Amino acid sequence: MFQVSVVVPTFNRGNLLIECIDSIIQQTYPNWECMVVDDHSTENIEALVTGITEKEPRVKYFKNAHKKGAQGARNTGLDNALGDYVIYVDSDDLISHECLEKRIRFAQANPGKYFYVFPTGVFVKKAFDTPYVWNYLNKSKDDLVRFFSIDAPWHTSGTLWNKDFLKQIGGWDEDLRRWQDWDTHIRAILNANNNYLKVADKKENIDSFYRRDPDNSGISSTETENTSVEEKITAVMKFMPVVIELNNKQLTFGMAKLIFNLSTYMVERDRSKAAAFLQENLEKLKFSKNFIKAWSFFLLYRYNLAYSRVLRKLLAMSYSTLYAQNALHNLQSTHLNVQYQN
Repeated sequence: MFQVSVVVPTFNRGNLLIECIDSIIQQTYPNWECMVVDDHSTENIEALVTGITEKEPRVKYFKNAHKKGAQGARNTGLDNALGDYVIYVDSDDLISHECLEKRIRFAQANPGKYFYVFPTGVFVKKAFDTPYVWNYLNKSKDDLVRFFSIDAPWHTSGTLWNKDFLKQIGGWDEDLRRWQDWDTHIRAILNANNNYLKVADKKENIDSFYRRDPDNSGISSTETENTSVEEKITAVMKFMPVVIELNNKQLTFGMAKLIFNLSTYMVERDRSKAAAFLQENLEKLKFSKNFIKAWSFFLLYRYNLAYSRVLRKLLAMSYSTLYAQNALHNLQSTHLNVQYQN
């Protein structure tokens, strides 16, 4: 019987952590270990978890040697995991009682994949108290293109990882402070060579639950928007050489839209720096000079707060008409806006 390591990174949120652990303890599949990784909480999480482990030894407590953030806590779990498979559940989220049993059954019926993906429901207080899911799993658009369009098809807890594969691709990048999940899933897709599998978008397949609008005391601390943009740029630039090498039209355009989107946040602080950032990277992606000039102009004027809102809106409307097939300013995402299918 395969063993599953369920890694729960946590920073405080003890009351929600208890709910999360309880959902794991209630599994119908018996061969699991729950690895709670404490990233130096200010609450006494060790005492809370120790009280649980005395009754349920499959629940284990780990503490990072120093504060490392969510990705560092996930790597601590991966480094100590005994299971054949690994799943990650954030400390404020839940999994269904049959989650592990269903996933292992699916993996056994479809052996040899590097990872398997399942839909994640969205909840507020209890499972299925909203009709929403994290996103469509099976849109017609390519998964890699969707990630670059900030339309992430799956949530972290929706993935059943082959442990050896996750280690092979380097686990979680601890140098990134933003978009760590985005980064890991992109690297997984790039290295899997399509050797992964997603289940159907149906209510019956929802086996993990994302808590919407949690408080700000979680393991990923809230940063200012300006700091966030710089950190997102770091994550995006990591993949620029990969996108150039792949030379895929859809992926290239997805990267261009992502770069433009980040440029719009830079405009308020430094318009010339934002324009230079956009121009430099569109040139790397080998767009034409006229294309680059047009979108640099749009960036500088559409997002110039010195102009009236009406003028900026009219400019956006005109560009939407002229560049409908090549619009960079509108990243379309169905993330958190999809209702599950019965």
